[in-house]
Amino acid sequence: MNNILKEIKDLRGKMCVSIILNTHHTHPDSQKDAILLSNLQKEAIDRLSLEPDKKAAKKIIDQLKELVEEIDHRHNTESLVLFVNEDIAKYTRLPIAVNNRVIIDESFATRDLIRSLHTQQAYYTLVLGQDRARLIEAANGRVTEELGRPFPIINYSLFTTNATAGSNATRVGNYQKEFFSRVDKALWAIWRENPLPIVISADEKNTAYFKNISEHTEFIIGTHNDSFDKSAQHIIDANKYIVEEYTHKNNEKRLSELKEALNTGKFLVDINDIWSAIEQGKGKTLFVQNGYYQSAEIIDGKIHPVSINDASNEGIIDDIIDEMVEINADFGGDTVFISDGGLEKFKGLALITRY
Repeated sequence: MNNILKEIKDLRGKMCVSIILNTHHTHPDSQKDAILLSNLQKEAIDRLSLEPDKKAAKKIIDQLKELVEEIDHRHNTESLVLFVNEDIAKYTRLPIAVNNRVIIDESFATRDLIRSLHTQQAYYTLVLGQDRARLIEAANGRVTEELGRPFPIINYSLFTTNATAGSNATRVGNYQKEFFSRVDKALWAIWRENPLPIVISADEKNTAYFKNISEHTEFIIGTHNDSFDKSAQHIIDANKYIVEEYTHKNNEKRLSELKEALNTGKFLVDINDIWSAIEQGKGKTLFVQNGYYQSAEIIDGKIHPVSINDASNEGIIDDIIDEMVEINADFGGDTVFISDGGLEKFKGLALITRY
């Protein structure tokens, strides 16, 4: 998910099509997903057919059709996002609920990707045995994937079968240290590409030994003792409380930043003030209520909200909040998505400015 965000966030074009829809985990409910996607695909095609550049529109329509054919709905999670323009056709699954919609703009609608990265309880579980290691990526209590290459890592060479050598505690300790060091380096190589919190699933002895040799203990948020050979989902079910507690504390910390900014003069709640500040690169942290979307027209630099029924009209931005998220990110700002009515008194939107 992080990789596709990096790939598309800076792409621009006259017709960047984003199709976003909720999906289902299980059969036969997942059969409904194909029908919904077909309906949204038709909406996108109808809108593209009205574009003046017929050649470019046809190319995008053809790429969209091919992409839709590739999708196996048996593997769906909470939602699905498709991105298509003249140069790219990609899709990804998200572990969050979304609003079903089609967006055609000069850039892709990355807001749900960013929201997913910020709001999902995503993490790695490193499952350790004395001579084996697995790595599982999970989000919102469900397995995203069990990573391969170089995982699973199995120690075929570092432990001796010689009885005399095996009885030497120092030598065995050195073998263990070398093996766990290899695991740590493999974990770090993956973490650099997609940094997420880490949970260790191992007995107390292996957990302590790994922490002792690891160079990256600051990213370990908790430990849990479970059997190495249990299924990936069983392990995630057993340790997800660790991540829920970590996420709750992290969200409380971010909300405290908002409260502290109230009386500093670096706090904005009016949508036009926020838009102006973000365009000038003044945005530090944008707070958005989950589920807040707003179609709008920009007239003389001012935001004029429009009904969702008019979102497909010429000159209308499908979601001005998505534009804010993207522009703020371009200037190095971040976005925090808040659930459970945490931003109600601010009408769903607030900004902490840099100055």
